[in-house]
Amino acid sequence: MRTLYPIPQARLKIPALKRLLAGDQRTSAGRPDQFVLIIDEINRANVSKVLGELITLIEPDKRLGQPNALEVLLPYSRKPFGVPDNLHVIGTMNTADRSIALIDTALRRRFRFVECEPVLSCLVAASNGTGLPLGEILRTMNDRIEYLLDRDHRIGHAFFVNCRTRADVDWAMRDKIIPLLQEYFFEDWSRVAAVLGEQTEPSGKGYKGSFLECRRLKDPAGSGGIDRLSWSMRHENGVQTLAEDAYERLVIGNAKPDEPSVLVDGEGDQ
Repeated sequence: MRTLYPIPQARLKIPALKRLLAGDQRTSAGRPDQFVLIIDEINRANVSKVLGELITLIEPDKRLGQPNALEVLLPYSRKPFGVPDNLHVIGTMNTADRSIALIDTALRRRFRFVECEPVLSCLVAASNGTGLPLGEILRTMNDRIEYLLDRDHRIGHAFFVNCRTRADVDWAMRDKIIPLLQEYFFEDWSRVAAVLGEQTEPSGKGYKGSFLECRRLKDPAGSGGIDRLSWSMRHENGVQTLAEDAYERLVIGNAKPDEPSVLVDGEGDQ
């Protein structure tokens, strides 16, 4: 096996490479090349260990060439090191993750925070392919989540953006979004039902909605305790399935007084 491999010249930017070679003089007095460093999920890292003294050096006025430029001595090479002003650092984080509270004091003084909201226009192609108003569906769920919880827990458009069929949307709802709602509300199924436009306090012995179903559990001790509701995903013949008009009813919600509901008054009776 060879230890050296040639790099095709087409993959090299010769002018940029020359500027990086030691002893070579810049032939252009224009703006230097701009570089971007992206740190994904920066809130999950131990900033003091990852950046160390760089947390100070990345400040705009501490960069090389700036009025308050600073350098540190590298521990191994013992050479001075500073951060150039043509390096841009971008960190991403999920606002639903509460661990940001541990580091936002250090980051907020050095970063500009930009909220990236769900972009409904990104769902136009997916809506055309599935025949479902995915933008309206996502907006409706997010409005209810913001009311019941907060805006930081809103659902992103990425869950639906690659859906091409109704089955893809059903899969995203059943296996991703509804389990996420369970986590958001700490298994409080009444709030999960509210986000999905289901009945939150159904009457009768059982309830079969568009996405969920439930049955009443009696006090096993017979001491007069209140009935409890046992929620689960909607089933048909033992298979998890959504109602045909599930997404229409989700958008309408419980606000419409004449919305039909399905109550189960006995075993197998609807």
